[in-house]
Amino acid sequence: MVGVPAGGVADLVGQLVGLGTDFLEADDVGLGLRQPLHEALLRGGTQTVHICGGYGQHQGTIPAQSYHPGMEMTIVPVAYDHPDAVKLADEVQVEYALRYGGEGDRTPLDAEHFAPPRGLYLIAYDPEGLPVATGGWRAMDRNGEGYADGDAELKRMYVIPRARGLGLARRILAALEADALAAGRIRMVLETGDRQPEAIALYLSSGYRPAVPKFGLYRDYDSSRCFAKRLGRGGAP
Repeated sequence: MVGVPAGGVADLVGQLVGLGTDFLEADDVGLGLRQPLHEALLRGGTQTVHICGGYGQHQGTIPAQSYHPGMEMTIVPVAYDHPDAVKLADEVQVEYALRYGGEGDRTPLDAEHFAPPRGLYLIAYDPEGLPVATGGWRAMDRNGEGYADGDAELKRMYVIPRARGLGLARRILAALEADALAAGRIRMVLETGDRQPEAIALYLSSGYRPAVPKFGLYRDYDSSRCFAKRLGRGGAP
């Protein structure tokens, strides 16, 4: 028997990976189901889970949703190497690894990439002062990875599972777009993957369109999905 911590995805996955976990079976309101671990993490709600891994079966719980629409969330700029930014960046890397395998996103990033006026990094805090969402942009210009002069690249867009569905990603996205436009950037670009349908839906509904040719470290991967949006009037790529 193992108790799954309520301290966030990183703590939860740390225990599960140690058990050699690939799948779990969850009893959700009396309905048994079997699903990939990353899908269970995104479901929300309290679930009793039977963890099926290389070392047998264990039991624990995924914490209940603790946030609700209308709850005040404060979005503030921080440095990319701020401790809260590092914490959330670690969590998003865990989620990337769960969805795609491997070590997560290996794109080289540094705090100076997000320093104004050539970038911005934001964190959303709940009423208790806990970090729940993040996102940033950095200036990119024409280089060997397919970027164009005047690009602003979105990075580390992430909302912790318990705070999803509250519109935080959309708020952060709008704030980053406005800041990049004010800084003189022409186009907002991003790279995501085919195993993040909720992210793709957010970007498409926000005016982004598939970018051809693709750009970034993963541009030659079949699973890579690149999007772009013209900043300012029109919004077309």
